[in-house]
Amino acid sequence: MRRWEILVVVLFISIMASACLPIPDFSKGSRRDYVAAHPELTQEIKVAIMNREVVLDMTETDVVTSIGHPIKINRDTYAFGERTQFVYEDYSRYVRPKYTYVYFKNRHVTSWSQ
Repeated sequence: MRRWEILVVVLFISIMASACLPIPDFSKGSRRDYVAAHPELTQEIKVAIMNREVVLDMTETDVVTSIGHPIKINRDTYAFGERTQFVYEDYSRYVRPKYTYVYFKNRHVTSWSQ
């Protein structure tokens, strides 16, 4: 084999091997930074953010940090305050999102559904 042929084979094998490696979680560092920058968070909320979970009394910012930006936000204002719905969707045919809707009252989580 010529030198360039060997190089092509080695390059092909390395590309194929790298495709089998798990994709690193680049957002984990930003979640860790957020938790470190907000010492006022309860331990339950800190753990939830690190585990990409939603728990009661999280703020809207906590939820976005934890599970990402919603595809749509619905807001309604009433005499008693504001109600907000974050809408998440997964367009995959095989994976259903863990959270489809997250509901807030006065910017704190009150419930969620799939």
